[in-house]
Amino acid sequence: MKCLSCGSSAEKNDDNACTYCGSVIKVDTFKTLLSIVGEVKDAFKFSTSEQTIDKLPHEEQNDAYHTHILLLIDRRLWKDVIRISTKASNRFPIDAMFYIYILISLICEESLIHKSFDEIQQIKNSIVGDKNRIPPNIKGFFVDAINKLWCEKKKINKFKKINWKSDKELKSLVKIFDEEVIIEIDEHSILIDANSKQIRSIYKSVDDIVNRNNKVLKEKFFSEYEDGIDTVIKFAKKEIINKDYKKNIVDMIVFYKARSEKYKDIIKKMNNNFSKDNIEKQYQNIEELNEKWSKDIPLSFFDSIKKEKKKMVLYEPLLKIIPKKIQNEIDEIKSSMKFV
Repeated sequence: MKCLSCGSSAEKNDDNACTYCGSVIKVDTFKTLLSIVGEVKDAFKFSTSEQTIDKLPHEEQNDAYHTHILLLIDRRLWKDVIRISTKASNRFPIDAMFYIYILISLICEESLIHKSFDEIQQIKNSIVGDKNRIPPNIKGFFVDAINKLWCEKKKINKFKKINWKSDKELKSLVKIFDEEVIIEIDEHSILIDANSKQIRSIYKSVDDIVNRNNKVLKEKFFSEYEDGIDTVIKFAKKEIINKDYKKNIVDMIVFYKARSEKYKDIIKKMNNNFSKDNIEKQYQNIEELNEKWSKDIPLSFFDSIKKEKKKMVLYEPLLKIIPKKIQNEIDEIKSSMKFV
């Protein structure tokens, strides 16, 4: 198979990558998609791929379309997924997996509800009628998805259910969706593990803690800045010369903006082990980094880069309070997890 990114006939290496340009060669399942390393997927050239597919013999185009679309899904480029999937389904009408891709995009875009009955019925009929490409568990899951996310909300009769169970490919596929969507579709909790409710409770606590602090700081500081907290980053990047000082400021603000997800990532790494020792261990790195920010960023009397730090004097109160807020949040999160 030709490399869709560079058009060469180079062999693929152990990472499923073209030996010439380093791009992924072929993706045919969601499980495969998850297994491919990031830099190999990042090397894929979508514009070149479209041109290459059109030049391929018809019998080679089907696999190429699946590769192209699965990588678009990985990038969450939903409009392109719908466009290319529609084009592919017209060329290969008996391959209804392209309708699964379209349905995934409509769900992720939250635009499924706006589709007409005729459009939904066409998607459903194509999926149910597929004889070769769509695995039965994926088929059943997406019939349930249509029933829950479209029929119920439209208050019309549901389509006939197809029994399904969890498998590796379906588990890989649903990682695309937010957990709330999976819970809504999966009414019998086939895909949601036993610890999911516990994790969601912890995540809600994290969001509550972060949102409460965001509200306080927004009222106290952010409203004073033209572009909110981004003003601090823009000013530091433009005016600060010292690379380490600039990096500390930017890193701290970037972390602060995304800290809710960062805290959750740490919780994921705990693998449901919420012992006191593991909680302390997993938060140690960010606490040490935050301590560095609290020491190195604010202005001090004997500072060797005092002139640089004086440039940030307008933002000094914020630069001092953010590390304190981060540590307070971490302490509160850790404390709340002791009662899980």
